[in-house]
Amino acid sequence: MTTCAATHCRKSVPYGHMMCRDHWFALPADLRRNIHWNNNPGRKAAFANNIRAAIDHIDQAEQNFKDVFPSGRSADAPNRRPKAREAGVLPSQPPAYFTLPYLGRAS
Repeated sequence: MTTCAATHCRKSVPYGHMMCRDHWFALPADLRRNIHWNNNPGRKAAFANNIRAAIDHIDQAEQNFKDVFPSGRSADAPNRRPKAREAGVLPSQPPAYFTLPYLGRAS
């Protein structure tokens, strides 16, 4: 295992993967395609340029959302939603369940 190539991400990723799933799919599709296409020994310069562009793209995107998410993501629970009480939602009455009348066979 290794870590994600994004600057502030410390998620573990398998060898052979450049970024964690969240950051990889945050990249534009054409940049992801170029990274795959240029990942061979004859295209080292283009591959390095694409890697640098991918990291710059993620850094710029995180900078744009810095004010929206001031605390950043937690590496322990990146997708944790706030519990209902934390979000200010109070429990309400359970939904009113009803039963359909039994129609049975026509006699």
